Amino acid sequence: MALSKEVIQQLEDMANQLRIDSIESTNAAKSGHPTSCASIAELMSVLFFHTMKYSVKEPKSAANDRFILSKGHAAPILYAAWAQN
Repeated sequence: MALSKEVIQQLEDMANQLRIDSIESTNAAKSGHPTSCASIAELMSVLFFHTMKYSVKEPKSAANDRFILSKGHAAPILYAAWAQN
């Protein structure tokens, strides 16, 4: 399924926002790995804002898709995605 230019731009913009949010959070914590977060921003953007079905308000819902982040150093970008939902 081809995505429209508008949708692609929205996903690129979201990836950049997730980068910003994760960098700001690691900076505020004075701890973390912002480069690990930045390297998966597009993946997180497409999964959380286009592909996956997930409700932040109902995280234990059986209807939610499951996401496992084995790249633990990138946890701040997961939190950034949840905050944007």
